[in-house]
Amino acid sequence: MISLEEWEEKTKLTEVQKQAVHDIQEACLDLPLPSSWYFEKVSAATTPPLIKKTPSTADLLASAKVTTDGIDTLQSFFDWFANIESEMDQEDVYRDHLQKVQHYRQACIVLLDHLQQTRQALEILEKDYAFVSEKTSTVQAACESILKDQERLTRIADELSQRLDYFNHLEVVARLLNTPGENVCLDTEFIPALSKLEECIEYMNQHPQYKDAELYFMRFKQYMTKAMTLIKMYVVSTIKSLGQEISKQNKDASITIGKQTTTCYVRFRVIAPTIKSLTSQIEKRAQDYQSLYDDILYTYAQTRQQLIVPIITRKLHESSDMDLLQLAKNGCAYMMNLCSDELVLFYSLFQPSYDNQLYQYLETLISHFYNFIWPRIHRENDTTVLSELCNIFSMYVMQDKQHYDEYENKKLKFGSLIHRLLSNTQAKLAAKLPNIAQ
Repeated sequence: MISLEEWEEKTKLTEVQKQAVHDIQEACLDLPLPSSWYFEKVSAATTPPLIKKTPSTADLLASAKVTTDGIDTLQSFFDWFANIESEMDQEDVYRDHLQKVQHYRQACIVLLDHLQQTRQALEILEKDYAFVSEKTSTVQAACESILKDQERLTRIADELSQRLDYFNHLEVVARLLNTPGENVCLDTEFIPALSKLEECIEYMNQHPQYKDAELYFMRFKQYMTKAMTLIKMYVVSTIKSLGQEISKQNKDASITIGKQTTTCYVRFRVIAPTIKSLTSQIEKRAQDYQSLYDDILYTYAQTRQQLIVPIITRKLHESSDMDLLQLAKNGCAYMMNLCSDELVLFYSLFQPSYDNQLYQYLETLISHFYNFIWPRIHRENDTTVLSELCNIFSMYVMQDKQHYDEYENKKLKFGSLIHRLLSNTQAKLAAKLPNIAQ
C-alpha cells in the first residue's frame, strides 16, 4: 500500500492533461440528465419500501458536500471519501442497534402470540375448571347426603341391634339353664348371664309397647326363677352332702373334740367362696326370692346343728365334774369362742344383713348350754354362788355395751345370747334374798 504523496508523485498530470480534465469538467456541467433516470426515480418513488427509511446524516452531509463543494482535486476526493467512510462507520452503530430492536420486536411479536395462545388455553381451562368444580360440588353434596343417610341408618341399625340383643339373649339363657345337672351354677358364664337376664327383665318391663314384650318378660322371669332355684338346689345339696361326710367322720369316738371342731370349720371354709358368690345372687333379688334364701339358711342352720350340737354335748359332759362356778366360767368362754367361730363362718357364706337368722341359730346352740347348766343353777341355794354367777353372766352383757361400734353387726353379741340365763339366775337370787333377810 502506497501513501497519498507517493500516489500523487507517480500519477502527476501534465499541464495538457490538467487542461483536458478541466475542459471535460466544464462540458459535463451542462449535460442533460438521461431519460431512463427519471423513470427509475418515479418507479422507485411509487414502489413503497418494505421499511420506510429516513435519510441518514451521512447521506445528507454527502449530498450537501457534493452540491456545495466540488471535488476539484484528487486530494479533495480522498477527503470527501474519508469523511463519508467515517460517517458510515458511525452509522454502523445505529444499524446494529436497529437490527437488535427489530430482533426484539420480532421476539415480542412471537411472545405476544404465545401469550395470546396461552390466554386462550387458560380461558378454556377456566371454563373446564368451572365445569368440574360445579360437578364436584354436586358430587360432594351428594356424598355428604349419602354419608348422613349412612350415619343415620348405621345409628338405627345399632339401636335395633341393641334392642334385639335383649330379645336374642333369651336363647342364650335357655341354652345355659337347660344344661342337665345342678353344677350349671359353677359355669363361668352363669353369673354374668344372670346380670344380663336381669337387664332383659327390666328392659321388657320398661318397654311393654314392643311386640311380644310381655311374652318375653314372662319367659325371662321364668328363667330367672329357674336360675335362682338351681342355685338354691346346688347350695342346699352341697351343704347337706358336706354335713353328712363330716358327720360320718366325727362319729368315730377316738377323734378328739379339737379335731372334730377343726374338721367342721375347715371343710366349710373350702366351699365358702363358691357358696357366697351364688347366695349373693339370690340375696340381690331377695324381694322376689326370699323364700329360696330362707330355705338355704334353714338348711345351713340344721346341718350345722347336727355337727356342732354333738360336740357341745360332749364338751359339757366332760366338764360335768366341775363345780358350778367353774362350769359357768369355762362353759361361757367355750360357747363364746364357738359362737364367734360360727359368726365368722356364717359371714363367709352369707351376707351380714341376715344376722337375725344367725342369732336364731346361735340361740339354738346356747340353749344346749342353758339346758345343761340351768338345772344345777336351779338346785343351787347358796346366794353367794348365785351372786357370783350373776357377775359372770353380766360381765358378758356389759362387754357388748362397752364394745359397741359401727361394726357391731360383724362382732358377736354374746351378752344377748346368755341374757335369759342371766335373767333367770337373777330371779333365782332375788327369790332367795327374802329368806336370808328373815
